[in-house]
Order: sequence, then structure tokens, then C-alpha cells
Amino acid sequence: MKDRLKNWLPLRITYLVASLALIGAAFMSAHNVFLYILGIGFLIQTILNVGCSNGECARPTHFNYKRRH
Repeated sequence: MKDRLKNWLPLRITYLVASLALIGAAFMSAHNVFLYILGIGFLIQTILNVGCSNGECARPTHFNYKRRH
């Protein structure tokens, strides 16, 4: 749990602000389900510290595959 509270980079803080804004907008706009889903998605990225910002979505630099002739 201590690891979840470390490494608060600006992008992670932006995810938190965006998630709270989207959830608030969903609540104010007649409970728009799409905004709830989007807001909760950003909130999960914030809490778990996952996403493309920390290189998890990066493509590998080389591939191990056999060429077909």
C-alpha cells in the first residue's frame, strides 16, 4: 500500500483531477453513465499507477519472430 502513495508525478495528479471532474460532471448532468465510466477509469489509473505514462503501453524495441519465406 505504501507503494501506491509514492511517485505522484504531474500526470498522475492530472488523472486524479480529471477523474474527479468527470465524476462530478456525471453527477451534475443527470447521472450520465458514460462520464461515470470514464471518470472511474481515470480514478483506477490514478490509484493503481498504471497507464501509458509509466511505459506499460510501449512497444518492444525488437521482436523475436521467424520470418516466413
